[in-house]
Amino acid sequence: FYPPQEVVQKVEETLDRLRVIRGLTDDQVLGWEAQHNATVVLQAHLRYHLASRKLLERDRLGQRAVDWLLGEVEQRFEKSLVAAGESVGTIAAQSIGEPATQMTLNTFHFAGVGSKNVTLGVPRLKEIINVAKNLKTPSMTVYLQPDYASDDAKAKQVQSELEHTTLGKITSYTQILFDPDVRTSILEEDRQLVEEYYELPEDDFDSSRCSPWVLRIKLDNSVMIDKKLSTRFVGQNIV
Repeated sequence: FYPPQEVVQKVEETLDRLRVIRGLTDDQVLGWEAQHNATVVLQAHLRYHLASRKLLERDRLGQRAVDWLLGEVEQRFEKSLVAAGESVGTIAAQSIGEPATQMTLNTFHFAGVGSKNVTLGVPRLKEIINVAKNLKTPSMTVYLQPDYASDDAKAKQVQSELEHTTLGKITSYTQILFDPDVRTSILEEDRQLVEEYYELPEDDFDSSRCSPWVLRIKLDNSVMIDKKLSTRFVGQNIV
């Protein structure tokens, strides 16, 4: 004996799965209204023909038969969503081509805008499809604790500590100069700094061991401030 209340419950669960519009959330009122309008006649028809009394008394269906019948209803409903002979290959190609084209157009619109990530369009699509190991612009989404999420300074500190920073990222440019005198500089902008440094030389400093060839590294001040780095910290890591 198959309980009628279980038949009613399974019919209702099947009707809930008959969705024409996918991915609806609770706040999408128009979407739920469209879903109701598209299936209201079908639901009334199924509730009439799949009534528990008809299935159990008239048709003498057991549990396996009822499950099979409801499965057939759901399967045929899914098949009916696509018209017979539909060109699914063409539609699939259009579904990929249209957003890829739009991403490419957005890339051109954002060209030269530093705050926008322009690695979109076909190059980004290739990275996703080919599961590229070396991304051109790797990114990571980090969800912070409430104390850090509401404070810009703390959030920036976490970003600076997590992000891998190399010397190349904080360098504006480099120069190789021939500077024979260690205690001064051939560059006017560096001369005063070098001379003041050697006014109080260190005891163990031997100027004869210094090469006349100098590697001059110009640090990017904006990046240094953004990363919260000091020149002393950079110098210690270079040494």
